[in-house]
Formats: sequence, structure tokens, C-alpha cells
Amino acid sequence: MSTEPSPDTGVSPWQRLLGPLRRSYLAKFVLTLCLIIVFIGIIGFFFQVDMTSTLEDDVQAQVTEETQANANQLKEWKRANERPALAISDHPRLENESAYQTHVNESLSTQFGDEEDATIHIVDAIGDIEIIASTDTERVNNTVDYPWTQLFSELRTDRVSMSEPYRTSDDEVVISFLTLSPQNLETVVVIELNADLVTDQLSSGIDGTLTEIVQLKPDGGQVLFSDQEGAAVLEPYVEEKSPGEITELREATANATVINEPTRGKQHDGDYLAASATVDGTDWIVVKNIPESDAYALSSNIRQAFLIFLGLAVLGVVLVGGTLGRNTTNALRSVTKQAKQVEQGQYETELETTRQDEIGDLVDALEGMRLSLKSQLQEVQQSRDTVRQHNEQLQVLDRVLRHNLKNKTNAIMLNAEIIDRNGDQQLRQRADHIVDTCEDLLAKAEKQRIITQALAPDTSDATLDIVPKIEYTVAALSETHPEASIESILPEKALVVGNPYIRLAVGELIENPIVHNDNEPIIEVSVTKESDTVRIQITDNAPHIPDPDRQVLTGEANLNPLKHGSGIGTWVVYRVVTESGGTVQCKQLEPRGNRITVFLPAADTTYSGRRKL
Repeated sequence: MSTEPSPDTGVSPWQRLLGPLRRSYLAKFVLTLCLIIVFIGIIGFFFQVDMTSTLEDDVQAQVTEETQANANQLKEWKRANERPALAISDHPRLENESAYQTHVNESLSTQFGDEEDATIHIVDAIGDIEIIASTDTERVNNTVDYPWTQLFSELRTDRVSMSEPYRTSDDEVVISFLTLSPQNLETVVVIELNADLVTDQLSSGIDGTLTEIVQLKPDGGQVLFSDQEGAAVLEPYVEEKSPGEITELREATANATVINEPTRGKQHDGDYLAASATVDGTDWIVVKNIPESDAYALSSNIRQAFLIFLGLAVLGVVLVGGTLGRNTTNALRSVTKQAKQVEQGQYETELETTRQDEIGDLVDALEGMRLSLKSQLQEVQQSRDTVRQHNEQLQVLDRVLRHNLKNKTNAIMLNAEIIDRNGDQQLRQRADHIVDTCEDLLAKAEKQRIITQALAPDTSDATLDIVPKIEYTVAALSETHPEASIESILPEKALVVGNPYIRLAVGELIENPIVHNDNEPIIEVSVTKESDTVRIQITDNAPHIPDPDRQVLTGEANLNPLKHGSGIGTWVVYRVVTESGGTVQCKQLEPRGNRITVFLPAADTTYSGRRKL
């Protein structure tokens, strides 16, 4: 750029550029602040890069150490549970079968203390495999078919074998330790431990960590235990992949540090890192999957703090170089302080200022908002209190009515039974009719109680597998109605999001064509999983559902005292399904029969932390 003065004005280009800067203190002050911000920004950038790199290295070292520590804890836990098994099996009491029960009861108390986490069995290993003594007395004299029976051929008196985890009839995941008794070679001592005892050995110092114990399989890995509820326990770690294709399992035996792209982590949203370590003496691998957002949270906070710092610096330049003076700044601070008090719930704090300009108008507007918010909150609280009182009164009334109904009905039944014993045949027939009517009335009262719970306003949606619910319902109805033929076509699993009482609605749809059928009931129940919907279809050979009931079932009409159909069952089905976000369709078949289809929203099959029923 030329520095020669312009022949027209006698002013050089540099003078024209720097002239306003020289004449303005505010401009020079802003420029100085900008230079300081740039300098601080450069220094801060390199500082935060170095610090975040160090922190990330520390996090990776921490994850590796925690994973190895968990593996060592599991190894010691295994050894610690082998010793009680040997001690129990080598006790002289096992020479006398009459002392078996006393022995297991005392051993549970002395070896474990907590009766809820451990169960001790003495099993007859000859012939039918039968439990002959147990701390769970309900299982005594029962034959067993658990995975640990396959280990009997390799049992020894000086060694303890450990089974694979399995689910009990109560749907609890347990693991067993077995050994052959040297006192009686026909008996095996089995210690059955709850999975909670295993997951207690798992720990992590980083929030959001998913710690799992995976067993190597030829076709991949299987999740044995997990420290998070709702995880896919006893299911494949990563489906349709061999151990060599799963990074965490492949690197576990190589003493790898942190895995930045774990195979399982790719199934979740966001970026994950993982670490894995083998458990000596087993085919177990401890795997930790951690969201990078949680693992490197401190590093992220430092970056955010740096950006916030630069933003505040720029804001300072704008405020200082602008037209805002000290009075304006103080007034804004005062208003901000008062607004924060209101934000924290101190709604009695008045927003006030002596300014008469735009800031004064802003304070007046905020004060009006505060008063309006305070009034609305008071109205909401009053409404909530009123609703709560009404609900409590309705619950008390419901309990009183059911109590009085039960007492009066029992009195009627008692008098009817007296008539049945002492009256003639005609009176006995009428007495039997009275008893049947009372029993039906009591059953309806109990059903009403369950319906009240299902439609309670505090019943929240949950993720649940609809298949076992339907299996249980079909089994129960087949037992109570042996004359009915009920066929079910169900997938292995179908997760839905809905009211926990959805089983009540499905049971109503299956039972209705049994009860209201003048032929031998034939019912087919099927479940189909679609992209974002689970479809439940019930087909029957019963007479066509009356129009009033069909309209209530599909939501075309409301239930009311003048148009209530044959009962409130269809209305309950409609309410439970719609509150679950689903719909109901009803089609009449020819010449008779009905097909009812329930559509429910499908749940994500990956781990989501949602409560699972």
C-alpha cells in the first residue's frame, strides 16, 4: 500500500485507516481487548489441547485398570465359593442321610449368612437325579433338570466344578458350584448363587459404564451377567459374529488397552470406547462399554469452558466498547439477581428498579411475568390438591363398597348353604342358584378391583415382552375352560411399550368368545412383529359381537349407563390399549365368528434403560 499523501487531500491511506482509531479511545480500548483475547485464546487453545490429551490418557488407563481389577475380583470370588463347597461336602454328617437337612441349613447360615442369595442342595446322583435335602425345602424330593447335571460325569471329591449361568423357574439368573462328597460318593453338593453376587464384583468409576461378563462361544459370545437392569443376559453379545470378528473378545487375550471402536458399542447411539480382560481359570471375559461423552466428560467440560471463556471475553468487548455505562450494568446485574431468585423458586421476590427507560420497561414486563407465573402455579397446585383429594376419597369409597359387598354376599351364601342342607329339592336348587350368583358377583367385584388398578392415573407405560403374557393367559384359560380349543402362534419375543396391565386386555379378548359361545369354542391367537408395531390377532367361532359392544371396543361409542352392552370388559380393553398408544379393530366373519386385531407400539430391542416387565 502506498504511504504517499494523496495530492487531493494530503492524507496518506494509513492516516485515513488509523485516523478514527487515534481519535477514539473506545476504539483503541476495544482493539486492545481484542488483542488480549486473541493472545489468551492461543495460549488457552494449546493448554486445553495438552490437558484434554492428558485427561483422556488417564481415563483410558483408569478403564483398563478397572477392567483388569474386576477380572481379578471374579477370579477370587470363584475361588472363595469353591472352599465352602468342599467344606460342606467333606462333613461327617453326609454319612447319615437323616442329618442332611440339618447340615445344609447350618451350612447356609455359617458359610453365607444371607439366605436370599444362596441355596444349598444335596443331590442323589444315582438313578433319577433328585434333591434329597435343600435350604429351599419346596424343592426337596424333586427331580432336577438343570445344566449342572451334565457335569456329574466329571465331578471329583477334591475339586469343585462351576456350571454355566441359567434361569430358574422363578426367572432368576443363578450359577452353581458342584462337588462330589467323599463321605458318600452317591451324593453331590450343589451351591446355587444368585447372579447379584457376581455383579457385586463389578464396579466402575465412570458414570454410564455398561459392564458385562461374556462367555466365549464358537459362534460368538454370550452375555452371562450385567451390572445394568434390563440388559440382554444369557443372550448373544453380538449376534451373527464369531469371537474373531468381535473386537472386544479378540483383544481381551492380547492384554489390549482401550478399544476405541468396540463392536458392541456400534449397536448404540453415539461413540463408545471399551476395555476387556479375561478371568483366569474360566472362559469368561469382562467387557466394559462406555459412552465417550461420559468417559471424556471432563475433557469436554474443559473445551466448553474454554469456548465459554472466549465468548464471555467477546461479550466483554461488546459491553465495554458499546454505549452501556456503569449504571446500566449495575441495573442489569440487579435485575439478573432478582430474576435468578425467581428462577430458583423464590416467587415472592419482587422485580423493581428506579429506571424510567427501556430497562425499566423490561423490569416491569418481567415483574408482570412473575406475578402471572405465581398465580398460575397457585392455581395448578390447588387443582392438584383437589384431584388428589378426590382420588383418595374414591379409593376409600371403593374399598368400603367392596368390603360391604363381600360381607353381605358371604352372609347370603351362608344362608343359602343352610337352605341347601335343610330344604327340599326345589329349595336346594334355588339355594344353589343363589350361591352361584353370589360367587359370580364376588368374581366381578374382584375383577373390578383389578380394572381400577389397571386404569389408575399413576399407571405408567413400561417396556414388556407380550409373548410370555399371552402364553400364561392361554395356559390359564385352557385349564379353567377345558372345553375350549385355544391355539397360539407366537414368536420367540415381542417387546411392546404399554400399560403393564395389557395382559388383562388380551385375556378379556380370549375369554369372551369362550364364555359367550353356543358351540365348542375354537380360538386362535397370533402375534406378529412389524417395523414399528406388534400385532395381536384373536380369531374365534363365537356369535358376532353385538354392535354396542363392538362400538365400545373400537372406540366408536362411549360406555354409558343407557348403552353398556354386556359388560365393561370391552371398554376396559379399549382403555388399556389406547392408553398404551395402540388401536383395536374388529371384523365379523361369515357365517359366524369374529377377528379382533390389537396394534401396539413396538419397543426398541436394544438396551435402553427402560423398565422392563
